[in-house]
Amino acid sequence: MGGFESIIPTAINAATSVLQQNSSQNAAQAQVDAQNQAITRQNQLLAAQQAQQDQQQQQLLAENQATARAQAGASGVGSDGGSADAILQGMAQRTASNIGYNDQTTALRMLAPKTSLLDEAGNALGWAKNGLGVFTSFYDS
Repeated sequence: MGGFESIIPTAINAATSVLQQNSSQNAAQAQVDAQNQAITRQNQLLAAQQAQQDQQQQQLLAENQATARAQAGASGVGSDGGSADAILQGMAQRTASNIGYNDQTTALRMLAPKTSLLDEAGNALGWAKNGLGVFTSFYDS
């Protein structure tokens, strides 16, 4: 009977250790998930703001083009063809370039979600265990 008395506390300690490890892994994963949700919300906000700015620039372009057409017509220059078209195309190209630049800047400001240190099975040391397989297979042969 004496042998079992020493095994029971060891088994209890091992089970407690496993439960604590799982608890800390779950807490770490929950923290990563919360950070990823915050990052996703921030990225959605940035994308919405950028879309609104793009729309405002398109609206401003339309207004400026209408003004340029009216000025060309008022000065006796036709608003169709020739230099009037070149001016309108230049305005459109500058606006498209600005929108593209702003979209790229916004994309760079967006954050990537964090990855977890846990493997697919939820093991914090899963990568180490897999790496040790190289050594065990070497020594087994």
